[in-house]
Amino acid sequence: ISCEVKSDKIVVTPKSADVECMALVYADTKTGLTSIVKLLFEKEICKVVAPAEGYVVDFENGTVEVNVVSNIPFEVKPQADWLHYVSTKATSYTVTITADNNTVAEPRTGIVNIVRAGTDDVLQTIEIAQKPLDPSINLSKKESANCYLISKAGQYKFATVKGNSAESVGSVASAAIVWETWNNTETVTAGSVIASLEYDGGYIKFATPETLKCGNALIAAKDANGVILWSWHIWVTDMAIEGIDCGHAGETLVMNCNLGAIDVPGTNGGFGLQYQWGRKDPFMGCGSLGHSDLSTVCGTEMTLTTDLLSEDDARQNPTLFYHVGSNGKDWFAGSASDRWAESKTVNDPCPAGWRAARSTDNSVFLLSGGTVADMETYTFTADGVVFPFSGTIYYESGSFDKSDTIYHLADDYNTTTPKGWRVKSSSGSRTAVRKASGGAVRCVAVSAVE
Repeated sequence: ISCEVKSDKIVVTPKSADVECMALVYADTKTGLTSIVKLLFEKEICKVVAPAEGYVVDFENGTVEVNVVSNIPFEVKPQADWLHYVSTKATSYTVTITADNNTVAEPRTGIVNIVRAGTDDVLQTIEIAQKPLDPSINLSKKESANCYLISKAGQYKFATVKGNSAESVGSVASAAIVWETWNNTETVTAGSVIASLEYDGGYIKFATPETLKCGNALIAAKDANGVILWSWHIWVTDMAIEGIDCGHAGETLVMNCNLGAIDVPGTNGGFGLQYQWGRKDPFMGCGSLGHSDLSTVCGTEMTLTTDLLSEDDARQNPTLFYHVGSNGKDWFAGSASDRWAESKTVNDPCPAGWRAARSTDNSVFLLSGGTVADMETYTFTADGVVFPFSGTIYYESGSFDKSDTIYHLADDYNTTTPKGWRVKSSSGSRTAVRKASGGAVRCVAVSAVE
C-alpha cells in the first residue's frame, strides 16, 4: 500500500486490486498528538453465482435472474439483440434479464457482459441459452380442464394440473394413452386418434395423425411407479361445437351435442360418452344406432368392481366401473355431494368454457312431460334441442342398455342420488337417478346469454 498525506486527510491506496490485508496507519503531528487507524482491505470481487445447469430460458416469455456478488460498481450490457437488461436490485445484486420469444425451431445462446461502471472493462460474462420454438398448441394456456377439445390435426400440449384448477397432479414421470375409441363398433387401431405422446417438463405433449381421425382418448400422467396421478379426456371431432339459444331470457347456451360425441344426434357418432355422477373420466358410449352395443376401445377396457371406490381408487383406475345389485346407488366410499356442483369443480368433465348442466339452467332440463321421439334416428327434441337416446350403464349390473337413457345433471339430490334427466320411449322427465349409473352429459356454457 502507499500513503499520501494531504492537508485534511491521509490517502491510503492499495497498489493492486488483488491485495487482501490488514494495515495499521500511524499519524504523528510532532506536537504530541498521535493517531492509529486499523484498515482492512478486501480484494476486488465481481462474481456471478450461476446454477449448476446454467441459465436456460423458455422459447417464450423468458426471464432469468442472475445473482452477482460484487464490491465494484458495475453495469450490465447484453451482447445479443434479443436479450434485454431490466434491472438490478442493489441490496442483493440480483440482475434481471429478459429474452425475446424464439421464433425458430433451433436453440440459441447469447452473452451478457458485466462491466466496470463507466468503462468497457469486462468483469464477468454470462451465457444464456434459450430453448427452440415449441410448435405445440398449449391447450391449458388460458384455462385448465379435464377435457380438451381438438378439431384440427397438429401438435398439442397441456399442463399437468388437475382439471379446472392450477394444482399440480404431483411428481410426473411419464405419460400414457389409457384408451382410444372411434365411437363405433369397429376394431380401433392403436395410435389412430393420438399418434404420439410424451411428458416434458410440466406438460404432456401429444400429436394427432396428419389426417385427423375423429374419436376420443384418455391420457394419463403416471408417477415413477406407474401409478396414475391424473387423467384427461381428449375429445377429437371436426364437428362445430356450439351453444344453442332456446330463446329464453337470461338462459345458458346448451351444447349442440353430448360430451364426447363426434357427430350430430341421430347418427352413430352422436351418442357421446357415459359418466358415473361426480367422476371426471368417461366410459364408452353407445356404438351402434338402435343397438345396445358399447363402442369398441383400443387400450384398457372397462372393468367392473363391487367394492366402493375411494378418491384414490377413482383417480388411479379411470376405467373401473362400480356396480352392486339393487343397493348400488353411489359408487363413492366417502361423501360425493360436492364432486359436481353449482359452479365448476375439479371433477367437472366438460371442456374449458363449459360445465355440467344443472336442473335450473334451462327450461330444457325442467321437462316433466312427454316429447315426440324420432325412433328412426333414436332422438327426441325438447325446446329445439335434439337429444339422442344415449342409453345407460346400469348400476345394478354394469351392463349397457339402449332403451333407458340417463342424462346426469350437476345437482346433488341427496347422498346417494343426484338430480338427473331420464328418458324412456318418447318422454323426458327430471328425476332422481343413481350416482353409480352411467349416463350422458350435456354441457352448458359457463356464461349466460346477455
